[in-house]
Amino acid sequence: QPVPVDFDRSDVVRRVAVDDVFAACAELKSKGVRIALEPTDYSVCKAAQVLDPDGNTVILHQRADGTCG
Repeated sequence: QPVPVDFDRSDVVRRVAVDDVFAACAELKSKGVRIALEPTDYSVCKAAQVLDPDGNTVILHQRADGTCG
């Protein structure tokens, strides 16, 4: 069940560059990590949102051009 993300909260949001957002999200899901937003292809990048054990948002990010940053 997707968990809505409240961006009005002052919590820190972490972003992590990964080689394959879909594979990373599938691996994390198989290990019981809560998925806040399933992987989405935005054409310039792919991204997903997962929640750490404390409920903080972690964005998994993959640029379409293959660069990181």
